[in-house]
Order: sequence, then C-alpha cells, then structure tokens
Amino acid sequence: MALIVPDEGKTWMASVLLDRTFQLNIFTSPTNPTYATIFSDMVAVTDTTYAAIDLPYAWTMNGRYTVTGSVTPDITGDYYENGTQNGYPAYERNDGAYWIWFETGVNLWIISATKGSHPAAFFYSVNINIVNTYTGVSGAFGTATVTADDFNGVVTATYSAAQTFTFTEEHNDIYGYYITYTEGLTTTLVWFERFTDAPIVIGAAPENTITFTPKIALAC
Repeated sequence: MALIVPDEGKTWMASVLLDRTFQLNIFTSPTNPTYATIFSDMVAVTDTTYAAIDLPYAWTMNGRYTVTGSVTPDITGDYYENGTQNGYPAYERNDGAYWIWFETGVNLWIISATKGSHPAAFFYSVNINIVNTYTGVSGAFGTATVTADDFNGVVTATYSAAQTFTFTEEHNDIYGYYITYTEGLTTTLVWFERFTDAPIVIGAAPENTITFTPKIALAC
C-alpha cells in the first residue's frame, strides 16, 4: 500500500503513517485559485496566533480489513465496518463470528467474539493503528496480521480526531490543508487537499475558527 501526494507524483509506503508525527497546516491564496495544483502553489496562512498542529500517529483506515495468520481460534477472514465502539469504527467479520474494535483507556485494538467485551480468548495490538500484528491471550494462540484494502484500490486514512485552527485576524481566502513531516532540516510534503467549499471566510470571534478531520488517501 502506498501514499500518493495528489498532482505531485510522489509516492511513499503507507507505513510512514505508523511511525511519524506529522504537522498539519492550512493554506491560502494559491497561485491558481481554481485549484491548488502543486505544493509550490500554496501560501501558508499568516496570523498572529497561527501555528501548525502536531499529529502524532493515530490513523484509522476505512474499507475492508483482512486478518491472516496461523491462529487459534480461527479469527482469519474479511472484516467490514459496522458501527462504532468507544468512539472508534468497529469491524465485523463477514460471518458475524468476530469483531475488531478499539478499547480506550489501555489503547488496544482487540479481536474478539463480542464487540466491546473479551471475557475469553482474544487477540490484541498495542499500536493505536488498526493495521498491525495481534497477539493471542487468555486461551488464544498465535499471531494474527491485519491489513487494509477495499474494492476500489483506495483506502482513506482518517485521523482519530477533528482538529481546530483559531485565528485572531480575519481571512477570506482559506483554501485547504496540507500535511508534512520534518526530519532534521528537511520538511517533506505528505498530503494536501483543497476544501470543497473553498475559499472559506474566517471572520471575527466567534466565527474565527475552522474545524476539520484530516484524511489521507492511500493506493493499495
């Protein structure tokens, strides 16, 4: 699975989502107002209180999840989104026998026979990302692997919580957001997206905020 920056022709493995803290920014006044075609078209917002927001890794991917491995009980198979648990999407195996769900507090993804409960044999992952390896405990044995896919060859990675930018100045040309990460002195573009209703107008308080949930498209 690869992460592809739109119109930039850059490709990275989706594993970059798992081990980096990204920076979230919004942009204004692109050179091409119809659509920001490349990263160099973008202009970062200038505001007395503006600052990038850090995004520690906490991404959830949509579509179909597949569990593989030599495990007991046999939890392998395809899982599909069906409702939520603890504020996170939950995924049910196509025969209804098992679930993948998130347990808050201890921050574990769980595979068990019952959504929201694991009194008997279950598997868990200590990573907040659902795509990972899972260890069997309490009578469950082996290691399972969860991978993501869907029917269109594209999976959307959605950040775990909406993010809010607050401004002290008025703006009439907010066009979209972009995500980067920095290693040493090098900043790399990961993703950018134009808001569908751009340009967005930011007025005086209390109309001085913009809230959205960052997403990144991944090609399988």
